Amino acid sequence: MFVAKREILGRWVAVFEHARRDRNLKLSSFATRCVRAGEVHEFLVCATADSTSVIDHVGYLGFGEFLCAGVICIGDELWLSEQDVFGRILGFDETHMPNHQNVVVQAESITTGAGYGLVPDQMFHVRFPTFAPGNC
Repeated sequence: MFVAKREILGRWVAVFEHARRDRNLKLSSFATRCVRAGEVHEFLVCATADSTSVIDHVGYLGFGEFLCAGVICIGDELWLSEQDVFGRILGFDETHMPNHQNVVVQAESITTGAGYGLVPDQMFHVRFPTFAPGNC
């Protein structure tokens, strides 16, 4: 288990305005994924906290470019600004690999990137939570 790791900075390169109730998403068994600087991955949001069940209802946030390399871990926090913890990383889906990976975030409500007011070039942060019991 990690005791510390660096924050990963990114910026939105595309913002979505759609959601689905029939996604049939099955998360991979991996607890961590490494990202390289410059990689672009897709972010989805769901309300479930159960990473083992099939996830049908998702909102699409958008595609984010990582500005530095790092490790994303289940339980990490996704921050949409310096003051706004959006949700926690629930898991990863590799349906579209090697093109891109889906990073699935658990949040209180499901909406889209446009619904959250995201815009291209807006920064986001993936941060190790202050208290992270058993997340990696």
